[in-house]
Amino acid sequence: MLKTALSVALLSTGTVLLSCISDFANALAFQTYNDRASWLAIISETTGKEDFNSFTTDISLGECCGSLPAGSLILSTNASGNQVVGEVLIDVKPYEFTGATGIDNTPLLNLNGLDFGEKVTIKLPGLFSAFGFDFENYDFEGDAASIIISGQTVGTITPTEGAKGFFGVVATDGSFDQVIFTSGSAFGDRQVDGTFNAIDNIEYGNVAPPDVKPVPEPSALLGLAVFGVTATLRKRKERVLKC
Repeated sequence: MLKTALSVALLSTGTVLLSCISDFANALAFQTYNDRASWLAIISETTGKEDFNSFTTDISLGECCGSLPAGSLILSTNASGNQVVGEVLIDVKPYEFTGATGIDNTPLLNLNGLDFGEKVTIKLPGLFSAFGFDFENYDFEGDAASIIISGQTVGTITPTEGAKGFFGVVATDGSFDQVIFTSGSAFGDRQVDGTFNAIDNIEYGNVAPPDVKPVPEPSALLGLAVFGVTATLRKRKERVLKC
């Protein structure tokens, strides 16, 4: 009985350890960029883009549907869409919320006041290793949005009011199929609700493959092996004749 209980306990412990090791092994490594040109320099030419310019009217994801196709992307949110905070929408100029001036004066994806626990998910049309976008913090100082990929926070949109910029990320040892935005706001050491940010000009793709020396064909390797054996036998025969 004791042996059985001990075996079960060890088995359970082993399972937990294996699970932890597996999670650690599956964790991706990321490199971030704040300059689009530098980010694009390591991306292959086959990138997808979404600038939201095909939209002509405002669409609140929380009110209409919870999810919405945008080109080849699928946008979704669990935010309520109450027209005050927590509304995620395709925002077409003139922009709906005070302070939004637009990233390049075209339609954009507005992440308005997400509460903790609320998120916006951008589903990609497959597995990719690179994701980038332009952003604007259009409202209060301290508001920020955290970017999560594969369960890891890979960066935060700057909390400086009026700031605009670029954020790009590359998984250096794997790929992913979605990117999540959540509230990452803070005033000093106090966490607050909010993500008064907008994003636009999304691009995604894969890292350009490195230059790799070609691997010899199997037939070539066999030829080298035969040559090596023949040369060895020849040397042994010459030694015998000399003796």
